[in-house]
Amino acid sequence: MWLNGGPGCSSTTGLFFEMGPCTVLDDGSTPRNPYSWNNIANVLFLDQPIGTGFSYSTDGSKVDTLADLAVDVYAFLQLFTARFPSLGAKPLHLAAESWGGHYGPNIASYVHKMNKRGVYAPFPGQMHINLASLVLANGLTDPAVQFASIPEYMCGAAPYPPFKPDSAECRAMKVEGPICKRMIESCYRFPSKTTCDPATVYCWSRMLVPMSNTGLNPYDLRLPCVDPEGSCYAEFHGLAAYMNEHRHELGADDEAGDFVHCNMTVNRGFYLQGQAMRNSAALLPALIKDGLRLLVFAGDTDGICNFIGVERWMLQLEHIFHLDLMNAPALEFIANDTGEVGGRVRKAGESGAGNVTFVQIYEAGHMAPHDQPEATLDMITRWIKDIPFDVVD
Repeated sequence: MWLNGGPGCSSTTGLFFEMGPCTVLDDGSTPRNPYSWNNIANVLFLDQPIGTGFSYSTDGSKVDTLADLAVDVYAFLQLFTARFPSLGAKPLHLAAESWGGHYGPNIASYVHKMNKRGVYAPFPGQMHINLASLVLANGLTDPAVQFASIPEYMCGAAPYPPFKPDSAECRAMKVEGPICKRMIESCYRFPSKTTCDPATVYCWSRMLVPMSNTGLNPYDLRLPCVDPEGSCYAEFHGLAAYMNEHRHELGADDEAGDFVHCNMTVNRGFYLQGQAMRNSAALLPALIKDGLRLLVFAGDTDGICNFIGVERWMLQLEHIFHLDLMNAPALEFIANDTGEVGGRVRKAGESGAGNVTFVQIYEAGHMAPHDQPEATLDMITRWIKDIPFDVVD
């Protein structure tokens, strides 16, 4: 199951722009994607929370916290499993991108909790959700660590750094970075709107806005931002037009309103509830201990959730494979389809592809499956089939 982030951004981004079976072009045509993840798995693209894509509420209710989001997704999985029991019996790999770095751990934690409850006190009709692994794609998961890495990344460590180390922007970020980190850590210790909202406002304005002012695409620093009012990708306008044109064929109710790529009302709701700066990584050690496999990957030209911060929180997170991961060598992997180096891998655990694995995807931005389709298909194939990354056919 694939979830895009936002919050409030439709998973049709994954479906039609990243790893789905076809791509939507500006003329409305839908050419086949030869590197679709559907080549190796059934992929379910879910729009959530309420208000995302064509989803809507009939009673005016809304979802603006990670806890409520997890409950809703679990309810969906129960309904889906009951309706399609043959699919429900298969291993479920939950993959989530961007804000999915928060979504994924919260959903997985709630599913795991309810699965355990189902053993001794099931609710009527409860189905076991066969959650096999969690995959986080360029996600925001441990904001304190990730925001602290921004000055390092932006001022020299990025493959395409937007600022020179001695620039005014870098000097300012190096002063403001520790303040940002302390504010996020206060949110961790005392999670509330009172502590978390100021951290969100300060860190976003001081650490990310300077990059937005460069004219570059913050999701891929190799590119210019061609649509500053949107998400810097002109293709998303065509995607929204396609969805609205075919809404009735898709079964969308009239009550759903027009399709928008990202619902900013949903987006603001989560930020106003202080959800952006929560520590979702803290949910992972218990899941890893109980056998859930974790794959985290990051395109290395993404300026929003840079690969340095993603890898760093993984190396700092304490769990049963922590020391093994810290001591694991970083090895390059070769994509079978191209014979070229696709990225760099650290893994720990006895599983072939790892129980806890980090992958840096070379020359890829925030939406790595779009930028490097061959390498990311090879990566997810190895992960699902548990094939070591150093094996080449």
